Amino acid sequence: MAMDTPLPLIPPRRVEGLLVRENVVATVTPFIESATQLQADEEAVAKLCGHILKLGENALFVAGTTGEFAYMTDKLRIETVTAFARASKGRFRIIANASGDSPEATLKNIGSMAGLKEVSAIVIAPLHYLRMNEEIPQHMEQVLSLMEAIEKPLLLYNLPKIHLDTSLNIDPSIVKVFRNSIAGLKDSSCDLELLGEYAKQIETGTGDEGNITGALRKGAAFSVNSIGNILPYPQRIFNSSSIVEMEKWQKAINDVRLPLTANRRSATAATKYWLSLKGICSSRMADRGKELTQEEKISVEEVFNRLRKET
Repeated sequence: MAMDTPLPLIPPRRVEGLLVRENVVATVTPFIESATQLQADEEAVAKLCGHILKLGENALFVAGTTGEFAYMTDKLRIETVTAFARASKGRFRIIANASGDSPEATLKNIGSMAGLKEVSAIVIAPLHYLRMNEEIPQHMEQVLSLMEAIEKPLLLYNLPKIHLDTSLNIDPSIVKVFRNSIAGLKDSSCDLELLGEYAKQIETGTGDEGNITGALRKGAAFSVNSIGNILPYPQRIFNSSSIVEMEKWQKAINDVRLPLTANRRSATAATKYWLSLKGICSSRMADRGKELTQEEKISVEEVFNRLRKET
């Protein structure tokens, strides 16, 4: 397994046969409510970072799907990563999503984001802007040449719903080819068998917060999820001393996650509304058609009030 390049994660430790590192929070991107165009709210980003720190988290995945990067321009993507870098003040390891809407845009984003000293690693989702797996190797050669000059680790991001072909995953054979050149992969396919194939080749993180423990059993080494924006439960899985305790915190995640996401057009909208109730950021979505209805807001408020003391 390729470990020559240091990962932005804590050293591995064994917990009853499971290789465990830590949770990485896939941050939402707070937008300024009154802006006519999408604009990152730097004040709210700072508040969010302070809140996440209090939850016991210290690694962030910035400008991913929870951050609504697919709706952003490259300029806004870079501004978002910059805002989190400023707000982190050295308190977090930041994994920045540099994926653009083309190979050329991605290379430019990598150069801009990796130049920020607070950014610990870069992640790209090549099938967001490439049409097929066969296009990845040539593109990766360009990316790795740039990363070598930057001297920061690179991770891949597999998430079919944002790929040009929403049925397509990064082929494990591609990962095998580049396993000595990349530091890891985030898999959000929710396919445990596929995750297991990735984990045979490279350090793999699960984006399925509903089944972190199941992914660990398949070889996942870390998790990347959005519920870490509002609750400390994911990191508590990794702080557990037994599988029983880990399953307890997985159940706690699902007991909150399911009512927050059931029958909703966007789990990110529920998370943002939760954070707005705490005065951390507005609930504005990049796609305002995905903001919560009044009925949905009431449902989130019920869960929020039930757990107010914990958050």
